[in-house]
Amino acid sequence: MPVGNPINNDTLSKEELEELVLKCQITCTWKRLKAIVLILSGKLSRLQIGQKLKVGVPTLCDWVNRYNAEGLAGLYDSPRTGQPTKLTKNQKHVLGGTATVPRCLFRVGKEDSSRWS
Repeated sequence: MPVGNPINNDTLSKEELEELVLKCQITCTWKRLKAIVLILSGKLSRLQIGQKLKVGVPTLCDWVNRYNAEGLAGLYDSPRTGQPTKLTKNQKHVLGGTATVPRCLFRVGKEDSSRWS
């Protein structure tokens, strides 16, 4: 009993999509691929898939529409607008690692988080 738009999966089998999920290194693309695989499995509702992947059902529908319209290419991010980055690959790697540090590690004590005066 799928709710929402069906997936037109003419190009790859479910097994091939699952293999791509395992190989994917980009988190947002991994989520999109995983969502398509879970929807194709038919075992979970879209609400359950959204909860599992921490995205809303409208977002899942957008991903399905993109997949139906563009195939796998629709699940990858398109180039961003704006000024290109001036960071080197190494600098991006270093910054990427620091971005994953939990915010709670930066809090020293309750008195430190209060107003400055």
